[in-house]
Amino acid sequence: MKLALLGSDEHTLALAHAALAQGHALVAASGLGADAAPLSALAPGMAMLPDWESLLAGEIDAVIVARQSPPSTAGEGQGGQGGGQSNYAADVLAGDDLRAEQLRRFAQERRHVLATHPAHPSMLVCYELEMVRRDTGAVILPYIRTRWHPATEKLCELVRSGALGKLEQIALERSLHDRSRAAVTRQFAVDVDLIRVLCGDLARLGAMGPGTSGLEPLRPQTPPDEAYANLGIQLTSTEGTLARWSVTAVPRPSEYLRACHPGARCHPGARLVVTGSEGKATLDMPDGMAWTLAWHSPVAASRDDAGRGAADRTESFAGDDVPARALAALEGAVAGKPAGPTWLDAARCVELAENVERSLRRGRVVELHNEDFTEEGTFKGKMTSVGCGLLLAAILVMVGGVIGVELNIRAARFWPPVLVVLLALFLILQLLYLLFPRPESTDPDAPPFSKGGHGGG
Repeated sequence: MKLALLGSDEHTLALAHAALAQGHALVAASGLGADAAPLSALAPGMAMLPDWESLLAGEIDAVIVARQSPPSTAGEGQGGQGGGQSNYAADVLAGDDLRAEQLRRFAQERRHVLATHPAHPSMLVCYELEMVRRDTGAVILPYIRTRWHPATEKLCELVRSGALGKLEQIALERSLHDRSRAAVTRQFAVDVDLIRVLCGDLARLGAMGPGTSGLEPLRPQTPPDEAYANLGIQLTSTEGTLARWSVTAVPRPSEYLRACHPGARCHPGARLVVTGSEGKATLDMPDGMAWTLAWHSPVAASRDDAGRGAADRTESFAGDDVPARALAALEGAVAGKPAGPTWLDAARCVELAENVERSLRRGRVVELHNEDFTEEGTFKGKMTSVGCGLLLAAILVMVGGVIGVELNIRAARFWPPVLVVLLALFLILQLLYLLFPRPESTDPDAPPFSKGGHGGG
């Protein structure tokens, strides 16, 4: 495939290496920032375009879209002197709006995309892109590294095969250097996809954090930043499986910590513990290092022909081939083959991340409905609202007309034809949705390791 790059983040260089190794061509790029030099050296023939709209004109099969880079924080924290905080927030919003417009244009022009997840922090934008993508047939594949990691595949295989028994609980503890509101929300949008893969669609979400006890549920107050630095989230799937997600600071590798706790993790990453009725699996996911999966399963031991060491096992996974797997999935999706995760999966994760603030602000559990947003459904919703308005107007006309006739108001004599017109308009609105053909689902099936787990397809 002929690939283009838009922006750069921590995954761009690895994806570029994998693309060239697979025989793809990097033909154009825009907005690479500090990574322009190493990427240019990697692909000397790649054209550096001055603006992103030029990517729509060339012969390009797909675009690798990086996560929107945050603006410089040089002015942040100087709000008392020059409005630095407000300028920083405005720059963030401007960058998000630009990324939304870019993705929208790519989908409209049927330019296929592999986008680092989350590509945009708004669920409304993500669902809008899903509707556009369905209409045009464009592929927007979210780059969620955990989906293609071999350790994740092995863990999903253990859960699906029943080696751990019935799935009961999932606990994911994430350690971060940057525990700001934006960083924590973005990381949760990534991690919750893995939770959805394991336990399916989520029905309830409850977020807890320090400093939120004084918030009034009916007022549009923003939770303090400290609520995100020690955030804890409780989740319940539609099948009743419990899941927990929390964020902590990365501990410093002191001599005391090394001596007393040799297994302590002193680097950013996550630990996922999956508990079943018959066993338990622990997946350590350090950033930039090999992942380790350890599991205890008496069920697996009884099924093992050799009968030796099946109950307790530990296996390491490098995960170096994750970018290559993602590009292979993109190529397959463009060719019409089933691929996952879908863009609807990404939209669901962003919706869950948005509901975190809603739960913190209200101080209670948020019910999730997992609605399928389509143009047909949006149109029907609007027509229903207009229809309700027409019925209300018809009732008011009828009541007002009768009262007006009793009061000998001359204009009140015309209320019957007005009522007929309103009712006729109401009936016409109910028939308009028939003009929209029933859309066929264009979402490809999920790959084998996520069947029964992801809730978007």
